[in-house]
Amino acid sequence: MSFAETTKILAESRKVIEDGNENNTATLLTLILSVVTSVEHSIKKIESGMESIEKIKTTVTLLSADLRTHTKNLKDLEEKSNSLETSVQAMSDMYDQCKTEYKTSSNQISALNKKVQDDEIIELKDKILDLQCRKNIRPPVKNNLIFTGLCHSKFENCENKLRGFLRQELEVNHFIEFGNVHRFGKPGLNGARPIVARFIYHSDLQFVLNNANKLRGAPFGISEQFPAEIVKRRKKLYPVMKDAKQQQRDVVLVRDRLYIDGQLYNLQEDDDFERHMESDSAVNQAPPSPLRSPPNNRITPDKRPTKRRRQNDLKIEKKIAKVKSGGILLGYKQKYEHFIEVIDTGSKFVFWFKISSKIMNTDTDTVFGIVYIPPEYTSYASWDAFSQIENEFLDLSSRYKFVSLVGDFNGRTASEKDFLTLDSHDPSNNFSDLIENSVSILDFLDIPRERKK
Repeated sequence: MSFAETTKILAESRKVIEDGNENNTATLLTLILSVVTSVEHSIKKIESGMESIEKIKTTVTLLSADLRTHTKNLKDLEEKSNSLETSVQAMSDMYDQCKTEYKTSSNQISALNKKVQDDEIIELKDKILDLQCRKNIRPPVKNNLIFTGLCHSKFENCENKLRGFLRQELEVNHFIEFGNVHRFGKPGLNGARPIVARFIYHSDLQFVLNNANKLRGAPFGISEQFPAEIVKRRKKLYPVMKDAKQQQRDVVLVRDRLYIDGQLYNLQEDDDFERHMESDSAVNQAPPSPLRSPPNNRITPDKRPTKRRRQNDLKIEKKIAKVKSGGILLGYKQKYEHFIEVIDTGSKFVFWFKISSKIMNTDTDTVFGIVYIPPEYTSYASWDAFSQIENEFLDLSSRYKFVSLVGDFNGRTASEKDFLTLDSHDPSNNFSDLIENSVSILDFLDIPRERKK
């Protein structure tokens, strides 16, 4: 029964009671019963609803407990997330630190490896130089002595002048065999260039060195010829040796080793500084020109440039090249390619090659050497050019029957007097084997005094 129906029944019951009619008592009771029944029914519904409310309350209580649990778990997760983020940041910082330390260690290891390699290279170079000096391995300085202070004169014979010097100054009376004697280098204090002589026998060289003390106080000097690296180190040691001598200390210079009071003087620091400077200059140095041809280069027929191209290349090369030199070149026709073979000797002054006997109509192959000797009194002059060419020529002559030299020997022509003007200060005046010709004979025969030399 709805609320409106209950209200209607109550209104009818009130009306029956107000009328006071006994006949309406049954009706009234019926109405009251209906109301009570309706109320009872409503109460049952309410009781049933209260059970549902209790269930809902229990469910809400459980949900609330679960919510509190989840809230706590979320807080724990947030704390763990913050802790994990802190740990990740710490690991990231540690990784960056390890990366930096790795780079530093890697650079240090690379530097140490380079230093070790440099030290090993220096040690190997020192051993090679020591072997070259002990065993005379290097041909250009084999059994060579340098003589300074010997005056220069026109039309001189260096070998005769040297023999006279040894006889007069060192009292060397026996005959000494020389392989080659010539002047080289820059003029000294007296305006004369040094004379380098290659001794055939080492015993003769040692005999001359043993008698060199007789030149004490004289304007002459005798020294062994060493490789360029040894000479460079000796120049560094000269000031140190001079200072030590001024301090009255015991000084001995053996090749590139200076002993002061029996202790070996170390040039390692100077060498390290020099290598550092050389490495810096190498970094700043421009790359070599691709137009420059290395020494001992061959021009093949397929790569032969045109005249216009060669002119353009030379113009460009002249602007960027530091040294006006392109090496020694050999050109040949393609059909002769299989009959020409290069002989690599590593020489800067001769480019050796041999031509097959099949096209030379000979019983053996023919060897040719293209020679380039730098002119004297220039920055390209080299004292060991003649010695190196001579040694290689003798070596190849022992292996091949036909050996020939061609090329640029830098033989200059000039008009000079065809007689010897005697100089009172020239030590060659004392030579007994010189013959003086009378100039008047040339005038009598109407022969010019100048010749093309």
